[in-house]
Amino acid sequence: MASKEKLQNLFDSYVGYAFEKIREGIQDPVFASIAEGCLEKISELINEVKSRAVERELIDNLPGVSWDSIEAAEKPARRLKAYFAGETPLDKEDALVYADYLQVQVNELEALAKMIDEGT
Repeated sequence: MASKEKLQNLFDSYVGYAFEKIREGIQDPVFASIAEGCLEKISELINEVKSRAVERELIDNLPGVSWDSIEAAEKPARRLKAYFAGETPLDKEDALVYADYLQVQVNELEALAKMIDEGT
């Protein structure tokens, strides 16, 4: 059953690669389609962590554990999607800041997943 699998298994070496490609796509529009695909994978990762946490009734049921990183990751992911779609006035520098912030939040989710897996 997927819900009993370790949450940290969702995070693999692809995550770092994806963020490299997202930044590359921000800096050079030639690579935007690759960046969009990588951003979609990151969004799927966030959604899967959220889904499994809800399924396992982890959200709001673990003392001292904050799931704010999920919500904090969803916003920059949405803003970057809008950037690549040309639906926002963000410039490259702003988009890079959102990419950095998104990576920090995903890293926090990974640390949270490891902590949960070690305790469950």
